Amino acid sequence: MRKPAFNPSTGLTLLGVLLFASPGAAVPDLPPVSHAPTPTPPDAATGPAQQPYRHFADAGAGFWGPGREEPEPDPLPPTIKLGLFAPARGGDGRSAQQAAELALAEANRAGGYRGRPFELCFRPDDGPWGAATPRLVELANQEGVWAAVGGLTGETAHLAELVAAKLWLPVVVTWAPDRTIDYANVPWVFRVAPDDGQQAELLLDRTLAWGLGLPLVLAAEHRDAGVALDRLTEAARRRGLPPPVSRRYSPAAPLAVLDELVLTGAAAPGAVLVWGPARDAGRVLDALARRGYAGLRLAPATQASGAGLMREGLVVAAPYDLAMSTPAQDDFARRYHARFGSLPEPEAVLAYDAWQVLLAAIGEAGLNRARIRDALAATRHRGLSGTLQFSSLGGSPTPPVLVQARAGRWQRLPTERTAAPTR
Repeated sequence: MRKPAFNPSTGLTLLGVLLFASPGAAVPDLPPVSHAPTPTPPDAATGPAQQPYRHFADAGAGFWGPGREEPEPDPLPPTIKLGLFAPARGGDGRSAQQAAELALAEANRAGGYRGRPFELCFRPDDGPWGAATPRLVELANQEGVWAAVGGLTGETAHLAELVAAKLWLPVVVTWAPDRTIDYANVPWVFRVAPDDGQQAELLLDRTLAWGLGLPLVLAAEHRDAGVALDRLTEAARRRGLPPPVSRRYSPAAPLAVLDELVLTGAAAPGAVLVWGPARDAGRVLDALARRGYAGLRLAPATQASGAGLMREGLVVAAPYDLAMSTPAQDDFARRYHARFGSLPEPEAVLAYDAWQVLLAAIGEAGLNRARIRDALAATRHRGLSGTLQFSSLGGSPTPPVLVQARAGRWQRLPTERTAAPTR
């Protein structure tokens, strides 16, 4: 039999189905594949034409494979293992580990799962690109965890998606803001933090409303910063504006980029947005002040921490309202400090909320990965950072909040204000 000719576009579509579709019954709400010719333009005789595609955001990332019918282990295992993948070194990783330890310790004091204690299985994802993948495979196959939490960068979150899609493991991403995590269309991955596109839109809108024009963007030579720069360019284009002027800086020598910039006088930009990993971006923000830059300094959620708070006048697209203190947040801070001797950073708050969501899903679904995934997809949880829920693609629809560092406290900036805040 003669093999049909290869059609590149059809082949790519089929490859995507093979990679991401789950085995089992056909998707119930999608029409069967048709081999009819491409619809013709509408006319009086044929009526309106049909679009030959569906948008991911409309279709959603559901799971229609088997697994829900599997019973719980009988007898139950001695401990209920849950995974954490995060850096073993650095503040972000420390916050993720401490939030996990506190959440599971409190859950175990409350009885664990049907009398069985939860056990935290940690795997560090420090190291060269790709280090997170074998660590997550170890968690899923060797440790047999029922779900995992982690993904502090878009890079590690995308690596986790490769494992989750193949091994059918629920994963909750706590800190990575990369919107393309959702667009990968993996129904086992759920992202908690406001995405980089939301942060870019908020920061860009405010600088325009304050009459400062497009900010000068200093972006790290880092994957997440490069993706965020694309988001800023897209946001400017939607407003009919040119891309913002940008410069990339090396994490190895972040201050070198400032030598080529005019930072004082009439030619200085009205606002500078520094996007990158917290430590390196913080050095650039501090150097701007030391070199006499008098304009507004802006940053994404990576600077929403105690270190960022020390940078007087800094404006941040925070993951939640850092200026507001609720009784639940105060009580969490007290418990956290009693256990670890320090106050929780926003990374720890989001991570703790992620664990609460996961523990609630396990309590509802039982020890079954597919049913845990379903419970996560249906989440609507009032946490320390606000209401947590997930879009049809598993992303967070929660918008960021604009705050400014003032005298050692975060102050919320009203979005309707037209005058620029004091610098």
